[in-house]
Amino acid sequence: MCTDHETGKVQDFYGDWRQTGFSYAYCNGSYRATSSAIETSVRNYTR
Repeated sequence: MCTDHETGKVQDFYGDWRQTGFSYAYCNGSYRATSSAIETSVRNYTR
């Protein structure tokens, strides 16, 4: 979760979901990280 330090708006930014390795997310613009988490998906599978 990222918070804009000027407006106080909270937004969830995310990056590309990778099948292997790590997937990273970064706060954009004037947003700063205010919390972290791990998200998983039941759709994360290979056919």
